[in-house]
Amino acid sequence: MSATNRIHHIDVLKGIAIFLVVFGHTIRQTESLVFIYSFHMPLFFIISGLFFNEKKFQNFGDVIIKKARTLLLPYVTFYVLGYLYWFFVEKNVRPGLDLPFYNPLVAFLYGSDIGEFKSVNGILWFLPALFAAESILYLLLQLNKRILIIIGLIFSLVVAAVLSYIKTLHLPFCLGASFVAVFFMGVGYYGKGLLTLDLAIKKRIIYFIISMVLFVVTFKVAQYNPGINVKYAGLQNPLLFVVTSFTGSIATMLLAFAVFKMPLLEYFGRNTLYFIGFSEPIKRVVIYLSAKISPLSVEELRSSVPFSLGMVIVCFILMVPVIFIFNKYLFFAVGKRKKKIAV
Repeated sequence: MSATNRIHHIDVLKGIAIFLVVFGHTIRQTESLVFIYSFHMPLFFIISGLFFNEKKFQNFGDVIIKKARTLLLPYVTFYVLGYLYWFFVEKNVRPGLDLPFYNPLVAFLYGSDIGEFKSVNGILWFLPALFAAESILYLLLQLNKRILIIIGLIFSLVVAAVLSYIKTLHLPFCLGASFVAVFFMGVGYYGKGLLTLDLAIKKRIIYFIISMVLFVVTFKVAQYNPGINVKYAGLQNPLLFVVTSFTGSIATMLLAFAVFKMPLLEYFGRNTLYFIGFSEPIKRVVIYLSAKISPLSVEELRSSVPFSLGMVIVCFILMVPVIFIFNKYLFFAVGKRKKKIAV
């Protein structure tokens, strides 16, 4: 399979994954919400693991420097912009957000919400958590023996399960989520063979059928394990969480491979970073305006699958100019070294 083909179906996969994230943060219909949360973050971590290459780094210090540029710098940029939007606009129009100016700054330094201190953008936790996870994974891979690395990955999941049991212990920079991430990134790292699956049309039809079956399995099992919140290592039943993480992630991968090419999804898949930075505030504006112009309340809109899908589509449309501006003019603010316009 050529490198070009590989880009097509992996970008489609990333596009589907970011759609699930935005839809999951929009919908309030219980069964759909439980289904999405049962696997959407492990899917992102597996994708990260597929492309993790420890040989790109000279040493651990090099990992810290490079990952700080590509993950922590965007975290700072997005948070500063989100804070300014919150301070000058949102805190004045949304009930419950009229907090002291320093409140979100504490959450920023902590890497997530902590007690009464609220983040201006709940999705941004993913960036520092991924920074920590990739740093930990690099150290594990230095053990060189696969059996030791696998033990380390399992131990990381056990730590996450313990934190899930404690519930009230929310570590800074969402380190609980980082321990979850390390395990699934390791799965992706050792599952690189997925990148070379046969994409012949007959195989893609089979992938689609298997994908649909696995989605049904994921949906059914997920209903027995509601309340998952990877952000705080809230796994509920860790065994069921692992099951739905694998079935849902594999189903999404096979669906992406079956689709193979879809330019619009590929475009969004190449620009998932900006969705982490801006989809949440844009989504809030879309929901607010939708409730103003429709006879339905916010809760009624968010409890409806069709209305939620419509609002998500609007969010994706509004993301296009954001993506263009950052790729063309503000690439340096998210750690990119040169202008790169995704097409």
